[in-house]
Amino acid sequence: ALWAGQPEVAANYLQRYGQEQLLIGDNVSLFLKWRSELPQDLFASTTRLIVLHSWALVICARLDEVDECLADLAKFFPQPDARRQAQLLAQWQALRGFVARLRGEPEARDHCLQALEVLSDHAWAQRVLCYQVLSQQAMAESELEQALHYNAEGMKLARLKGSLLYETMLSVDRVQLLEITGEFERAIGVLEESLRALRDSVRHSPIIGRLKLLQGHLLAYQGLDEAAREAYQQGRIETETCGDSYVFFGYVGLAELAARNQEFPAAYHWLREAERLTQWRHVPEARFRGILSLITALTWLHQGKLKKARAALVDVLESYEDQAYLAPSGFYELLPRVQRYLAVVDLLAGRAAQAVGALQALIEQNLRTQRLGLACECRFTLAEALQQCGRHAEAEQELRKALVEAARQQLTKPLLELQQRQPQWLAKILPTSKGESLGERLLQFQRDSDDSPSASDEAVLSNRELTVLRLIAQGCSNQEIAEQLFISLHTVKTHARRINTKLGVARRTQAVARAKALGWF
Repeated sequence: ALWAGQPEVAANYLQRYGQEQLLIGDNVSLFLKWRSELPQDLFASTTRLIVLHSWALVICARLDEVDECLADLAKFFPQPDARRQAQLLAQWQALRGFVARLRGEPEARDHCLQALEVLSDHAWAQRVLCYQVLSQQAMAESELEQALHYNAEGMKLARLKGSLLYETMLSVDRVQLLEITGEFERAIGVLEESLRALRDSVRHSPIIGRLKLLQGHLLAYQGLDEAAREAYQQGRIETETCGDSYVFFGYVGLAELAARNQEFPAAYHWLREAERLTQWRHVPEARFRGILSLITALTWLHQGKLKKARAALVDVLESYEDQAYLAPSGFYELLPRVQRYLAVVDLLAGRAAQAVGALQALIEQNLRTQRLGLACECRFTLAEALQQCGRHAEAEQELRKALVEAARQQLTKPLLELQQRQPQWLAKILPTSKGESLGERLLQFQRDSDDSPSASDEAVLSNRELTVLRLIAQGCSNQEIAEQLFISLHTVKTHARRINTKLGVARRTQAVARAKALGWF
């Protein structure tokens, strides 16, 4: 059409390339390649093409270019009527909200809420993406019930429209949400189910790459380093081929694995690759603010370079506190995790008493915000700090609590850290047989604890039962709980019945009161 001198026809063909197509194969790279080869004014000739062009840039995290692209919408204002004017403004707000979230800016929520009030059913894809932003923003602010609500609304809409790609894209957030709240088994189940569904539909997609990277992360937390490394590599190659900025998480994940295994040349190689990637693809520092510094600090920590590690960690905290940014998407626990590693630095530097106070505050904060996985990691470090302070009875009590929580969450990573620094002490509490892995020892500890009459109240409910009880405490009906957790009404009733039985109460109000008395909420 261009060769025939018909730019309007060319634009019409090009804008049929829908947003979903950007989530298949290397279509983002292809679309941006066309932009470099075809006349520039073609991509700014219609509002649909400007919006499509902007979403392609968002996927690549070329955020500064998104601003330039959205500026082209100005020439299409005013629209012929108020309805079209409002719809176009809502499209702009949805994109602005997404860009603000990627930059860690708090105003992302307002943009997306205002867009949702106006966007028509015809613009359902933008509505789904607004729900994703709101869910990610809530995770960054530790409002996890709110995050679950928005995620459920987005998935419900994606299913209603029959969009498997958008549904699995939101599953990435759902898996991370489950991981944060300590539901590792459920997180792995949702992830594997999403991968199977997507692979039956498309051969290559940036969403497949994101799921594989997330799989590597979960495997690393279970102490399955070789499987984690393979998943990270698969996810890195998939996202890199598809032009997706999430490839960054593949590089830093591989760097963290290498550092943990004392493979420091490999760790620094992957860190350099991550930095080179952001420069080569023109990804602004805001997209991954602080993540590279954190993984570099962890590498120094494993090498015993405590002063350098502490300086890097403090720089991360200050960069956020000075500007009031929120944690980046895909790394929602950045700041509390930095605080935990600062306590580890204090511990290793001989300031165990200082670490104890910081860790006790962190555990309380993480339990209050339902970050149960991170609370468990902090409890292991607290036990080690108490042991170093000579408070041996308290240390053993904290370690046993941590082991119960780790067993319930299938969390092995903090045990690996403790085994490296305190192998004899851990072996005393967690006996080992020849050839038995840490994960197997943890399962045996859980079985022994379940049989013990002195098992603590905190170990009574499963993570899923705790989640159901929290939703009950918020006043949700059984039907609302079923919709939010994507389980059947019968399953909700079964959970509620078991909760009452385990807590020795007759009604849900009594169960909530009992949980509050135990300090769970």
